[in-house]
Amino acid sequence: MNPDTGRTIFVGIGLFGTVLVGLSIYGVHYFTQRIEASSPFRQQILSAMAKIDVVIDSDAKIDTHFMDGNTYFALGSNNDTMMVLESSDSYGKQNGNGQVVYTANVVMSPPKSLSGVIVLSLENVDLAQIFIRMLPEGSEVVGGTVTCTINSSVKLVFMIHPQISNQHLVFIRDFDEVFSGFIK
Repeated sequence: MNPDTGRTIFVGIGLFGTVLVGLSIYGVHYFTQRIEASSPFRQQILSAMAKIDVVIDSDAKIDTHFMDGNTYFALGSNNDTMMVLESSDSYGKQNGNGQVVYTANVVMSPPKSLSGVIVLSLENVDLAQIFIRMLPEGSEVVGGTVTCTINSSVKLVFMIHPQISNQHLVFIRDFDEVFSGFIK
């Protein structure tokens, strides 16, 4: 074989290899972005809804739909509000065990401030606040849950621990289990 021909062949092979490496790098970058974009935790928050159940000690004999019972569930971080879900009504019902369960279904009205916020950013939450207007002042809260669904695909369950309500407010401060399933 002529040395010039051999050199030309190996230069061609080297160039072909360089093109393959470049395509491989581009492919890895492209498909990584596609995978991240399809992850529900990396999606922008477009919708959210939650079911609130707050259980208090009470012998009150109620089974009521409070149509003017404003309720909200708010998530915050570093004294900044991250997301608010609201409803204009709530329910109260005696469960037969000396407890009343206050329930509300709340939804997010998408404010402009949530534009571009991704689900994964919620792992920075350090305070959740529940306001139930019809919750009696100074109620002894014995427990409850808030089950929140974001973008119809990410489910978060917040546990309400025993406390005394203050100005119709109930607080959640323990988030260890809530965000443990977040996939980064």
